[in-house]
Amino acid sequence: WLNNTNGLTIMSMPNIVLDHINTYKREGSVIVKPPKKIEPRDYQVKAIQAVKENGWQGILNMATGTGKTITSLLIANEYLNVYNRIFLIITVPFIHLVEQWKSNCIDAGYERFISCYGSKKEWSNKLQAAIRDFNGGIIRKQVVIATYNGAASIEFNNLVSTIRGRTFFIADECHYFGIKSLRDHRFNHFEG
Repeated sequence: WLNNTNGLTIMSMPNIVLDHINTYKREGSVIVKPPKKIEPRDYQVKAIQAVKENGWQGILNMATGTGKTITSLLIANEYLNVYNRIFLIITVPFIHLVEQWKSNCIDAGYERFISCYGSKKEWSNKLQAAIRDFNGGIIRKQVVIATYNGAASIEFNNLVSTIRGRTFFIADECHYFGIKSLRDHRFNHFEG
């Protein structure tokens, strides 16, 4: 690297190449790519505006295949644009949906994920650390994707009740949210 080897010339990398390389970030063994530019359709723009005008609350009543997931994330991104930070909690009815949501969140520009399902030992310390970092202002964007069973646990509820600041909640297949185990949830304190 000192350019002292005969027959070898060390050159600076052009800035355009460095800029492109820097758009990729290594997080553990996962490479996080820059977000895709998602252009909302007219009906999605209307949905975003309706939820925004309703105090960031609403239920999307859209036909299958019209992009409820993407619309939800576009709304969350608009929330982030307005408030400059977000602790995004997404609840899903089934484990296989966790990875689907994670993939969509990556496309929407999110990089930090905690999956909350199965053994509480696997996720509770990670969730606690993420909440501490968010509350302390160290991070401004965090995504937690939990199954409804995970979200119904005492551990999950106790931890999320300590979040201070802008929390955005998405309930996928929200009719599942009425299950008996979630009746005592502690999501009512969320700011935003």
